[in-house]
Amino acid sequence: MRRIGPRSTAFVLLLSPLLLAVAGEAAATKEEFVFAALAGVQDEEDVIAVLARIESEVPDSTLAAAKVAPFLHDERLKVRRKAVRTLGILPFRLDAAALADVAKMLASSSPDEVTDALRGIRWLYSQATIPLVLPLLGNADEHVKREACRTLAIVGDRSVAEKIEPLLKDPVADTREDAEAAIAQLRRKP
Repeated sequence: MRRIGPRSTAFVLLLSPLLLAVAGEAAATKEEFVFAALAGVQDEEDVIAVLARIESEVPDSTLAAAKVAPFLHDERLKVRRKAVRTLGILPFRLDAAALADVAKMLASSSPDEVTDALRGIRWLYSQATIPLVLPLLGNADEHVKREACRTLAIVGDRSVAEKIEPLLKDPVADTREDAEAAIAQLRRKP
């Protein structure tokens, strides 16, 4: 086995800043490339595809949320749904405008839009969303009720458990199970 000598070590130490700079440049270039693709698309499916690329290629980007947030009030349902799910993955804090957009999505007549909004905000850890989610526990759609339980289990605190308790008597077994799991998770919180 060959040993690394002092000259090799010095060479590596001299190149380290250059390699780090190149890696940082590559990351910035990738981010810029994805954002440029987002700016140039109008077709619904293309926008959704670029949002998926943001999720997979630059999920830790601090700039990505600012590029995705405007799509929360897009007129196309599928784009709004994908945008809120993407924001749930990115490092993002809900501001007043984004919270208003999420509120509109949660009030939608489309159960799919409501469930996607619930899935997205679940990972934003925003206590401001709790009053928006609580009324959904009484929604006629079982999937919406179940997603509301799951979301509250994550973003809620112990006091929310009592609001979920009526669902323990829901006629649908899956809803009862999700309510029970959410209550258990909430009661484990400090």
